[in-house]
Amino acid sequence: MAKAIEDAHLQSAAEMKGLLKTAYFIAKNEMAKAKFCHVVKFLKEMECPAFKKLTETSSYGSYVNEKGLSEMQQAIASTLVEDVDKAVERSPVFSLILDESTDISNTKRLIICVRFIDDNKVKTKLIRNSEIADGRADTIVEDFGKFIFLFLTSV
Repeated sequence: MAKAIEDAHLQSAAEMKGLLKTAYFIAKNEMAKAKFCHVVKFLKEMECPAFKKLTETSSYGSYVNEKGLSEMQQAIASTLVEDVDKAVERSPVFSLILDESTDISNTKRLIICVRFIDDNKVKTKLIRNSEIADGRADTIVEDFGKFIFLFLTSV
């Protein structure tokens, strides 16, 4: 019985790790969120070990949708931003780079990167990739204002 419980926990951990890696892959490759379910289905069909027993009723099966993807990507981003925050704190200077763009699904996005010095090297890191209502200047300024308040209070 203990072995079965341990195996179930290991499978659940493997599922979550697989879903997080897939969520990161989707973001890194700028894929539309709607593709997430299809990618997971494909990985299951290819008998990827992490998704071997993944179903809608399994521990993390309910995350296989756009809302679940957004939650996972936000968790990943928060962790990455914490690491960048520490590096920016050590840097004597930093600058922010903003870019409004449209992703493959025609969703307007505001991309924010920070450029800083770490170990005598200039580094640029993505710190925000948010959906915005439109590409108008006032929309960008509003979203940036919310972000900069949080960013500067954490640095």
